[in-house]
Amino acid sequence: PETWTTVEGVTYCLSCSRARAADAAMDLLPETTSREDRFRFRRNALIAFELDRTPAAPDRVIAGACRTSPKTVAAVRDELNLPLYSVESAAPHPV
Repeated sequence: PETWTTVEGVTYCLSCSRARAADAAMDLLPETTSREDRFRFRRNALIAFELDRTPAAPDRVIAGACRTSPKTVAAVRDELNLPLYSVESAAPHPV
């Protein structure tokens, strides 16, 4: 399927790819990080993964995939300086 990825010869489904992205982000945190901060960091890593995978997807679609709110997705998108997708920006520009 097109949502599967291959890394170093190993193929991962989308769910596994999401988990790997979240786990890699969590490995960067010090042991003293609070439970709440760990939750936020993991959620933001999942959102960043989805934004990287499908940058043109509306915030509500990414929010559904990450089980969070569109407002949270918009905040992460802003933090990463990614423009909000719009039909106008996707349309070809006349020459």
